Amino acid sequence: KQLLNSLADPEMNARRNQIERSHADTFSWVFDEEIEWPWDSFTDWLSSDVSLYWICGKAGSGKSTLMKFLINDQRTIQHLNEWIPGCSIYSHFIWNSGTIIQRSILGLLRSLLYQILEVNEHIMDNVLRKWPEVLKFKNVDDWLRDALEEVLLYSLSLHEKGVCVFVDGLDEIDPKDSPFDLLSLVKQISSPSENKGLKICVSSRPEASFKLGLERYPKLRLQDLTKREMEVYETDFLLTKCSFNLSGIKEKEFVEEIVTKSNGVFLWASLALKSLQRVSINGDDPSTLMERLATLPSELGRLYEET
Repeated sequence: KQLLNSLADPEMNARRNQIERSHADTFSWVFDEEIEWPWDSFTDWLSSDVSLYWICGKAGSGKSTLMKFLINDQRTIQHLNEWIPGCSIYSHFIWNSGTIIQRSILGLLRSLLYQILEVNEHIMDNVLRKWPEVLKFKNVDDWLRDALEEVLLYSLSLHEKGVCVFVDGLDEIDPKDSPFDLLSLVKQISSPSENKGLKICVSSRPEASFKLGLERYPKLRLQDLTKREMEVYETDFLLTKCSFNLSGIKEKEFVEEIVTKSNGVFLWASLALKSLQRVSINGDDPSTLMERLATLPSELGRLYEET
């Protein structure tokens, strides 16, 4: 218990918990094996020996929501069990807007190691035999990053069955932590030569450093694949969360206009709908609503400032 307390952080799961749960129909396409999609099959990857999968997308395109969906959906573990029965899942969500520990490699290491040791008594026993000095650790300051990394990789290697790690938001890592150091850790976790029973799914924006390090692995570009999901989200919003006066306006055209302007960015669509909702509450007629939609800035940053 003392060792676990030395790894724990009260905000460890803050980012994952604050991500909205996806609509019931959203993202189910990722498990559809009947349709040929223009990306590398995620289900094939789950059940294969390939070590790494990259989910990339623009800011606000829904990467974190998709990652949370994948971690919680039973189809993920079902396909993983086709690879290695009894597979375990661990996850971490890096958050640039959170505390220092929430956006650091140190926080990532602590979070994953805590999850492993909490539910694997035999791994805890082996760690204590190999590093008896950690029995003296009482708080986070007792851990050095190199030691955390060594113990984590050792603990992962001790799993008798398969392990799949999900790490969201590589691009949200603190600038003080090099993205290349983070990529090096990702590669160590997924290295087939060292850990044949390990694989990792990561998400990030398509920034140069991550494209350089991850481009050769199976991947999907989220903003290119979410048109239908955005239509479902927006239609559901119109039906359940607001009272737009759309008399004289075709709902399908209204939804398609938002989808087109959003360019695959869920956050843009969400902010636009909330902005239009305020206009509707003020009693503006439908033509004013459409004019407002036409004038909304396409850039996410500018829209955020306006709303």
